Order: sequence, then C-alpha cells, then structure tokens
Amino acid sequence: LHPHMSRNVARMWGIYTLMTLLCTAALYATDKRSVFDSVCLAMSTVSTGGFMPASDGMAGYGTGTMMVLTLFMFLSGVNIAMLYNLFTFHWRRLRRSSEFVVYAVLFVLAAAVCTVAFAAKGAPWDTAARYSLFHIASTVSTCGFYTATPPEWPFVASVVTFLLIPSGAMAGSTGGGLKLRRLMTLF
Repeated sequence: LHPHMSRNVARMWGIYTLMTLLCTAALYATDKRSVFDSVCLAMSTVSTGGFMPASDGMAGYGTGTMMVLTLFMFLSGVNIAMLYNLFTFHWRRLRRSSEFVVYAVLFVLAAAVCTVAFAAKGAPWDTAARYSLFHIASTVSTCGFYTATPPEWPFVASVVTFLLIPSGAMAGSTGGGLKLRRLMTLF
C-alpha cells in the first residue's frame, strides 16, 4: 500500500474501520436491528471471526441482514491491497489481479452450482440464490456463519463446501485457509 510502514498500517486501519462502519450502517438500516447487534455482526464479519449474537444463527435475522453480510464476507476475503484499490477507485487493478479474478469466478461458479442444487431440492430460485451466495461467502471467507445444519443441505452443496474449505480467501485478507494464491502457485 505504501513504502513507509506507519502509513501502511494507518491505511490498513482506515480500510478496516471504513468497512466496519459501512457494514454497521447497512446492517442497522436493513432490518432495524439494535446498534449492539449491528456492531457485533459488522466487527465479526469484517474480521471473519464468525461470532453471532443470536444463538440460532441466521434464523434470527432477516433477508436484508443476510445480503449485507454476504457482500461484506465476500469483501473481507479480498486482499487488503485490492480493497485499497477498490476504495480509491482503481478498479482496473482488480481486473488485472489474477487472484481476484479466480476468487470472483470461483465464488460465482460455486454459488451457481449451489443455487441449482437448492432449487432442485424444491427451494424457490430467489431463496436458493440468496442462501447459496451467503453459504459460499461464509465458506470462502472462512467466516463460519451458518443458515441451516449440513444434513438439510443438498449433497452437491456439501461437496462444493468440502472443496472450497481448504482454499480459503485471498492472500493478504483476514480470511483463513491455505489462501488462494498458494493454491494457484501449486497448480
């Protein structure tokens, strides 16, 4: 981000603070949750910690909360330098990053496969897409949020999850896993 370490750290703090504030505001605005819930969910999402104030997972939250968390889980799996490019409107650098392209393509393909699997099991297409996007975002960012217990998922969704768990998010993100860059280098 910057050759001087102090400015580098300040920019990283700024990016994560901005993401946390944006996520908090979006969560508070969507389902009119308490400020406490919004702050806890935002901090847990941006840090990919996976803590949820409600003991019943996403069942205690609405559709708006699910979609906001999906977006911010996806963003939390992105490299900090790519987030800096995003927030400074240097979007061409995102397209030139092979790791970001692979991350985005894997995310979309996995969500599409899971959407078809949920729809084949009888879920309406919009519900299937919403749950699939949330599930894949939670898996690749290693956030750990959940919507339903694994036996209720279609077998295909379990296979996709099993294949995505080791990869994790992009290198330089808050997500866990082996990191996508290392797997790309291996292949």
